[in-house]
Amino acid sequence: MNFTWNTPFKNWITFCEQENVCERALVWMRDLDEDGLTFGQAAEIYQSQPSKQSSQCWAAFVIAKYRKKLDAKLRLAFIKKITDPMIAFHIYCDYAPDITSEEELYLEGVFKNKLPNAEKQLLDGSVKRVEE
Repeated sequence: MNFTWNTPFKNWITFCEQENVCERALVWMRDLDEDGLTFGQAAEIYQSQPSKQSSQCWAAFVIAKYRKKLDAKLRLAFIKKITDPMIAFHIYCDYAPDITSEEELYLEGVFKNKLPNAEKQLLDGSVKRVEE
């Protein structure tokens, strides 16, 4: 199943329940859910809440595990929750084939000039971005 901005949020919750994801995330999603709520509307609420380490971890988990199931707009909403430079760097390197140029630019903005050793390793080739 693939998810878009207009997918009913209930569908995402059901999918996450079947996948046995983090119970804390499920509780938040169930509390948020109401009739007619779309995944996009839920993503906007998620975006508007102050970033906490747990929400960054959830965003990183969703990108790592389900990025291919999300449309670009939803994926970007999760990526924009990431403010930790090291998490951003790992997503930038590990999932390069699956992210858009807009997502790349956002992630670069999070880690550039904050991880000098990692950036140097990326430039000298000792750390490489995953390719197709």
